Amino acid sequence: ETTAISLSYVMYFLSKNPRCQDRCSEEARRVLGCNQEGGDSQQKQQPQETIDDDLLPYCRAVFTESLRMQLPVMFTTRVISKDLTLDSGTGDGDTCTLLKGTRVFINPSMIHLDERNYERASEFIPERWVRWDEAEGRWLKRDHIEEEKRAEESVYRDSSPTRIRATPPSPFSNEYDDEHAHADNVSAADPANYFSFSDGARNCVGQRLAIMESTILIATLFRDMCVGLAEGPDFKLVNRRIFVTVKPTSLPIVFWKR
Repeated sequence: ETTAISLSYVMYFLSKNPRCQDRCSEEARRVLGCNQEGGDSQQKQQPQETIDDDLLPYCRAVFTESLRMQLPVMFTTRVISKDLTLDSGTGDGDTCTLLKGTRVFINPSMIHLDERNYERASEFIPERWVRWDEAEGRWLKRDHIEEEKRAEESVYRDSSPTRIRATPPSPFSNEYDDEHAHADNVSAADPANYFSFSDGARNCVGQRLAIMESTILIATLFRDMCVGLAEGPDFKLVNRRIFVTVKPTSLPIVFWKR
């Protein structure tokens, strides 16, 4: 159920960000192939027996970013196994101690939407997880540690370094060029601040399956389709809580062929 709810939010965020649909489609067509029309005949892509989701990093980043923005689960809990002292977060050096046996409720959304953890945290930007590599001609997973190291070296050499990154060519139009460039310039996300599947030895056992099937669905759907909000851009998403899960009260969307 949580995967189905998560995909509902993916549809919502892609409806609000059509430029990301273009990039999903570009990647899917490059990896999976596409139907090509020519003259009176149509050459159909042969069905693939297997699809490697590792070859679809941008589609995976869309799913990852959607979960960062909106989780289908409100919170997770842990019981402290030993006394734990933490920084209070006030900046004055104060600490607080959680005693062994304390049950802790963790709200990942508070972490995901904090500007101290993610640049432009309130914006849907899959590019914070991946970057376009011109040499390989595909999207690659970003390494925030390596990028921070390079940024420090750049500052050491040049007092005004640039963060503008390579942007892939669009096979559709240049309508979203400015939006793409703005997104490509966001800093890399730190996976240590990502708790959509919890973390540690007791993280979500279905994490790999959820990521794999969602990535493949996004690619196969948006290769040839587009999605939009049936009630227009002014539609307001309203969530409802059922026990610990959160899902849209309604989500009227429409699909059409690209």
